[in-house]
Amino acid sequence: MRRLLVSTSNASTYARIASRLRGAEVAWDEGRPPTEPFAEGFDAVAFPHPNGDTPAGLALAHRAGKHMLLFDPWGVQEQAVTRMFAMARAAGLRFVVANYERYLPSRRLIHQELAAGKCGRAGLVRIHCWWELGMPFRLHHELDVAIWLMGARPDVVYACGGDAGIAAYQQVHLGFAGGGMALIDYCTHLPNGSLWHRSLHVIGSAGAAYADDHDQAQLVFGGGVPRAPRRHEGLDFRGPSIVQDFVDGAPAEAGLAMSHTQWHYVRATAAAVQESLATRQAVRVEAA
Repeated sequence: MRRLLVSTSNASTYARIASRLRGAEVAWDEGRPPTEPFAEGFDAVAFPHPNGDTPAGLALAHRAGKHMLLFDPWGVQEQAVTRMFAMARAAGLRFVVANYERYLPSRRLIHQELAAGKCGRAGLVRIHCWWELGMPFRLHHELDVAIWLMGARPDVVYACGGDAGIAAYQQVHLGFAGGGMALIDYCTHLPNGSLWHRSLHVIGSAGAAYADDHDQAQLVFGGGVPRAPRRHEGLDFRGPSIVQDFVDGAPAEAGLAMSHTQWHYVRATAAAVQESLATRQAVRVEAA
């Protein structure tokens, strides 16, 4: 892959990504709705911020014979993504979907430790999200991280709390075969303007791992009151890793991108969460 087109209006971010990428030239458009001919002169197209025009852009890229990268695929209708997986496979094209939460350094490191057997088999994953009032619960992102770290799909889900969009508090329990469990809890009690906070615990049969993530900031202790300087890692940090994996041709099973099966499990689990919230009952997760 020599040339990659990024369909985005966030040109400044991708200008920085382009300067750090190895092995391919990166260019970007204005994020306008794509028209024929699309991505002429490029080998692949990336869609980092899905919107209403994304399915049309994916279809045009497919017809033009381009490989495709879709960041944060939860904003695109399930049928459109399923169809694109099948069409790309039939045409011999790569269609890669990426949950950018997997690319956070802490999550990458913990997954590597689990994959190497250093913590044994994961038995418990706990993700705690503490946001400002009114911020949306990024349910799919966190479900994917929990399922990815557990290395299996959940069999049963129980959720409690208010509406997932603006809930003050919500808990999601995932039960796995063999007794494993994941717990995701989310609350919006921080005043506006506060630092976001998220923590991740993994307990395995032979060890444990912990990540404390003050979003976009790092705590510095040097005596006295600790400081929390901003690092602005966000997409500037994760974006190059996602794009580099794609350019390098890393298969989903070996890299950090999501396979079609993994993506389906997350969608099915999210649907079970919503059903559990509505019925206040434990819900079996749809089989693949």
